[in-house]
Amino acid sequence: MKRNRRFDLILALVIAVLLWMYVVGEMNPDTRRTFQNVQIKFTNEQALNDSGMAVKSYSAVKLSVTLVGRRNRLARLDDSDIRAVVDLSNAAAGKNDLVIELTTPNGTEVSRQNLRDVRVNVERLLTEQRKIRVSYLGDYASDQEPTTLSLDPETVTVYGAKSLVEKVSHVRANVKKSLVKEKKTTSTADLIPVDANGQEVKKVKLSQRTTEVTSILYPVKAVPLKLTVTGADSGDYKRTLDAPDTITVKGPASALEKTTKISAKKIDISDMTRSGTVKIEPILPAGILPVNNSEDIFLTVKVAPKDDQAEKKLTFSSSKIVTNDLADGLSAEIDAKTITVTLSGKESVLKEVNEEDVALSVALKGLKAGTHAVPLQVTVGVPGVAAELDPESVSVRLVKAVTG
Repeated sequence: MKRNRRFDLILALVIAVLLWMYVVGEMNPDTRRTFQNVQIKFTNEQALNDSGMAVKSYSAVKLSVTLVGRRNRLARLDDSDIRAVVDLSNAAAGKNDLVIELTTPNGTEVSRQNLRDVRVNVERLLTEQRKIRVSYLGDYASDQEPTTLSLDPETVTVYGAKSLVEKVSHVRANVKKSLVKEKKTTSTADLIPVDANGQEVKKVKLSQRTTEVTSILYPVKAVPLKLTVTGADSGDYKRTLDAPDTITVKGPASALEKTTKISAKKIDISDMTRSGTVKIEPILPAGILPVNNSEDIFLTVKVAPKDDQAEKKLTFSSSKIVTNDLADGLSAEIDAKTITVTLSGKESVLKEVNEEDVALSVALKGLKAGTHAVPLQVTVGVPGVAAELDPESVSVRLVKAVTG
């Protein structure tokens, strides 16, 4: 009888365990769950840099992973619980297909992943200095302008893949409007590497991420600009001038109040035989600065022959352009439909000038294979004759010469 009771107890326990396992299985079955935005971590980039190389681009920085496991286990996970690693230490110059190593939480297995490897484009590491330029965020009153008194540091080291570093025009320091006062104020500004259009250049690194900007909000004032120009009527040409008659400046209120006019350095245009511009260099009193849009102001000069002068136009094809200093092993292809040379001088002299007296050339010294915009040079073999070119530069494609 004892044995039967013990057997019944054991049997009941077994049945209870089986029932528990059944209930658990029904309530928490194996299931699948997909994680769409698993971040890929790229390791040992410093080892790559130490070998003189740097990453230019990745084909992907995230992947999708489907895991299998108990439902309650998967429900507690998110994308960050899955570790996806790509080791850069053995990457070489060019395109590298590197394996993604996945590590998943205990009790789970990988059912599917949409990527097995990442293509990593590697270039030579380039390190260069770039100036820091301050950008003041927000709108200011028309009679005030934020001004940078000092930067610490003024430059920063940019390093990374060669083609990316070369895109960096300068490093921008953004300063919020709330940080600029009518008294001198120092603030910390984040640094952003940008191209010539002000767009951020990603995947390059900076030697530091911030700079100290000392700034002030100065009042603004427009004052008369006195400009002295000589040589407008010299030689065989007459020159028509167009220059601003005021300049807008800024500075401390006390110094600005005393500033009633500003003179500029004398400009001699007697040698100008072609229309163009000349930079005006204002002589600024102590403490006075030009506002941002007046930092570069120009005298516009339109040059035309005098009454006894004339013009003559000659047209040339690109085949007439002589290529000088072309590197060995390269050939040059010039992309220019026609080149117009406008000659000016005394009418009696121009009558005798013909195409044989005009030589066109481009200097290619130091240029490697690729496409380059190269200034066009013109020489006229007749004294007293000036020449203007249209276009002033041409596109030259340098390719490796075919041998054999």
